[in-house]
Amino acid sequence: MREDLFTIWNAGIRAVLCEPLIRRAVVLNETTLRVGQKTFPLDSIDRIVVIGGGKASGAMAEALENVLEPLFAGKKIEGWVNVPNDCAKPLRKIHLHPARPAGINEPTAEAVAGTGEIIKLAKSLTANDLCICLISGGGSALLCAPAAGITLEKKIAVVRKMSAEGASIRELNAVRKKMSKIKGGQLAKIGRNKRMVSLILSDVPGDPPEVIASGPTVETKGDPAHHHFFIGNLAKAVYAAAEEAKRLGYTVRTRIASRDEGTAESVGFRLMREAWDLPPGTCLISGGEPVVKLVPPEKRGKGGRNQQLALAALSQHLEKIGDEDDENWGVPVAFLSGGTDGEDGPTDAAGAWFDNQALDALGEFTVRDGSPDDYLGRNDAYRFFEKLGTLLKTGATGTNVCDLRIILRG
Repeated sequence: MREDLFTIWNAGIRAVLCEPLIRRAVVLNETTLRVGQKTFPLDSIDRIVVIGGGKASGAMAEALENVLEPLFAGKKIEGWVNVPNDCAKPLRKIHLHPARPAGINEPTAEAVAGTGEIIKLAKSLTANDLCICLISGGGSALLCAPAAGITLEKKIAVVRKMSAEGASIRELNAVRKKMSKIKGGQLAKIGRNKRMVSLILSDVPGDPPEVIASGPTVETKGDPAHHHFFIGNLAKAVYAAAEEAKRLGYTVRTRIASRDEGTAESVGFRLMREAWDLPPGTCLISGGEPVVKLVPPEKRGKGGRNQQLALAALSQHLEKIGDEDDENWGVPVAFLSGGTDGEDGPTDAAGAWFDNQALDALGEFTVRDGSPDDYLGRNDAYRFFEKLGTLLKTGATGTNVCDLRIILRG
């Protein structure tokens, strides 16, 4: 079951890697370039300008360069994309700007400077240029240009307070738009009346383009010269994982959130209760993006929403298997929750996992250090799973489509 757990997870991640997604979305032939659903005659394009930002936008830029390589000799291609530091690497035409440290999903002075370069490129667009915007989750922090009268420090403080109170991504990004010079379609307005196509990798349940990365190119009243195209989303990852689970012999059920899910604890409890009622040999695959309400800083431990969710599920599981009168007592379950981007809160883990065998090691350290509920109550899931040895560490995956959860019922 443990091997199957990771095999199914990895199948979901592979389905949303940027290279194949971009190659399907951008097609070059001898006379035309198709980007999303728009086709442009090559002889009408003087320059191709690539801008954007997000956790997956670096991988998107690299894949886009590979498609455009035949044009390198004959057309000017340039670009600037803001990415996390661990995603920055030299490319041939597009500059990947390291805009924040890995695992710290907040704007920085480096992000502000990089966004200034993106604005310069947008302002330089002419009628014969084609602008391709690469947008993915995490772009709200990586694309940062505070509005007049708003300091970077003020912006960070507001978002931190909202996040600690459990604000959803829709609520956070609605406020971010009000504090920005480029969010909420304002980046597109800089290049108004120019040919612009946004390629979007969605990390928000329901795929609302105005919410993803706070919608820097999504105007309230759409510009007919500007187009959006989704290259991938959570559903793509869930269905690919489901196909792999079927191949391994499991009966599969799927759950894909289309709106805010609530707290990580409530989702973890619910998923674990559902897991116990599954027929043997069933795989439940779900995806979404819950929130975490943080305790005061002086009491707060270390973790992220996937680790908090997994710990809530583990606590529920222990309660069930501790009742020897229950008809399901002793039935094996394997559980994994991870961020598809490889990041989970301010940690070096993507999430966490457990199975019955891993839980055999619980007794020694819970007696000494407290119960799973103690760790849960102080947002300290990272240290719990670190001691258990079941943190999910993937590093940056190069994609970002919300969180993916795999449950196997033995």
